[in-house]
Amino acid sequence: HVLSGVRDDTWPVPLLDDMAVRLGARRTVVDGAEHSPNCDQPPPPPPPLAHLRDHHARAGPRAPDVNSRGQTPRRKGSTSMNTTSAATASAITFVWLGMVLGISFLEAPLKFRAPGVTVPIGLGIGRLVFRALNAVETALAIAVIVAVALGGAPVRVLGLTAGAAALLLAQLAFVRPRLNRRSDRVLAGEDTGDGPRSRGHFVYVALELLKVAVLIALGVCLLTA
Repeated sequence: HVLSGVRDDTWPVPLLDDMAVRLGARRTVVDGAEHSPNCDQPPPPPPPLAHLRDHHARAGPRAPDVNSRGQTPRRKGSTSMNTTSAATASAITFVWLGMVLGISFLEAPLKFRAPGVTVPIGLGIGRLVFRALNAVETALAIAVIVAVALGGAPVRVLGLTAGAAALLLAQLAFVRPRLNRRSDRVLAGEDTGDGPRSRGHFVYVALELLKVAVLIALGVCLLTA
């Protein structure tokens, strides 16, 4: 049962209306009340509060707020995600997003503009940085998958999580090996690296852009899950 006054500066009334719809709960607005209906409308209690009092007196002790695994029980038919799992997965997702943006779209292009950084030196630095980035991305992806799987995520969150993981897998399994072979030739002096960028480079950038979009969508969905 979601109950509020006709206006509330702390919890906007439209937000409470939406909460009742998402929970499948009864919705009551108390006339003449604001943030605290029980204080704004002193005893005798308004009918909605009396109804709640009588209902709980008949129902007996209140059910616990968490289950044996420390998770909030979900209402049957609810599409909402466990709050702790959603918060954890959201935080990890935005850390992942920040690392991709910072390294792929800032560090990678800017390092070649530094004085004295030749193509072979830049490639050597890039390989080390991206090897570390991909390792951290893999760990973050696993953490997000575990949090989503344990949190009873809705279908849209599951789909976006799978999409982000699939894009990372495609980069690591199919594109990175091809880029590494060319950088090996440059570092060995067999290729100057001054020619046009390889098709694999553009494929990697395209996948990176898609991954950024998916991670943004996933983070937003987790915040509202």
